[in-house]
Amino acid sequence: MNNHPHPQHRHQHTLARVVAMGHLRHRGRPARTTRHAVLAGCRALLPALVATATALAGCQLRPGRGEAPPARPPGIVAAVGHGWTSHGIDGPVYGAGRCHYRHGSAGEVLPDPRCTPGAVDTTVTAANLHATICRRGGYTARVRPPEQITQPAKKQIMAAYGIPWSDARRYELDHLIELSAGGASDTRNLWPEPNTDAHHYPRGPYVHNDKDQVEAVTFAAVCNGAAALVAVQRSVASNLTTALDVLRLAANHTRTRPYRALNGRAPGLLTRYPHGGQHG
Repeated sequence: MNNHPHPQHRHQHTLARVVAMGHLRHRGRPARTTRHAVLAGCRALLPALVATATALAGCQLRPGRGEAPPARPPGIVAAVGHGWTSHGIDGPVYGAGRCHYRHGSAGEVLPDPRCTPGAVDTTVTAANLHATICRRGGYTARVRPPEQITQPAKKQIMAAYGIPWSDARRYELDHLIELSAGGASDTRNLWPEPNTDAHHYPRGPYVHNDKDQVEAVTFAAVCNGAAALVAVQRSVASNLTTALDVLRLAANHTRTRPYRALNGRAPGLLTRYPHGGQHG
């Protein structure tokens, strides 16, 4: 049996002692001594208060147990800013096993449109493409959340799709609407994509799955004026396996190079994290 009090109870007891000390009036003891005691007690509580604030900040992705996704796909949503802050990833995370993959005509893995309908960064518009996603010198690195923020989200989103964390290396936490197409890092735009899902295009340094090739082509088309930003977002969110046909774009493998030249990072070039798979 554990005889040590729970940390939270211990802090409550400390606070009670501090409050009591503030009301003590011993015979012959000046009030200044009591004030010093109160200040000392407050200093002792400071680590606990910091820990509590940190824990509350991390609650951004802690939904109710067994929370279900919407009954019907909501369609593309508008994220708040880039879809994340220093406190974590924005958006809901659903209960374990609540999200289910769907598949394209050739067996391609697609996200659940109820859980991952796609989310866009409203600061990216057709009017500012060359100041945002098509900006020379790079864009996505400036809006991509760091690993310490994406890892907790990846674990919870994988659980929502029924994937054990032990298989994390086999999946990348991918944006449905890629950052290079104005996508946001809201949970409604993130899904666990298998790294081996390459049915139509040869794998290479910038193509780890079919979606990487689609992203490369659509990025070049948007920046070259061959496709509208909103049309790309809608077609990819609807069905990334048919997006190029819907947009009437040729899946030219050499199109990965304009992306690299303009944005400093090819869409299929993934960042590998220890114990956490990849994030694209």
